[in-house]
Amino acid sequence: MPVGFAEGLSFDHTRTNWTGDGPRPLSWTMWYPAVDSANETLATEHPIFRLHPIAPDAALKNAGKPHPLVLLSHGSSGVTFGLVINRLRSGRQHVLLWCHIRHPDHRSVRS
Repeated sequence: MPVGFAEGLSFDHTRTNWTGDGPRPLSWTMWYPAVDSANETLATEHPIFRLHPIAPDAALKNAGKPHPLVLLSHGSSGVTFGLVINRLRSGRQHVLLWCHIRHPDHRSVRS
């Protein structure tokens, strides 16, 4: 099963950013079950881990059906990428969307 991958930036208008002059940015990454015909490429964001194929911005499998959303906090100094890809690739989580909000001060986050 191809694993879809998307990144984005949202804003929390109820909080200010770290300089106090605008809304708080929320950088996020999402992994999800992609359609079987999705084009996959090797994920190289974290090269210290085994490379996994992902399908950037692929269509969601069973898009017309509801999917539960699981928010994952990887903890301090954890790396979400390996956790999520391994679970989705196992095929047991074929209906889950995984979303991760990146911590702005996390040392491994690249902007």
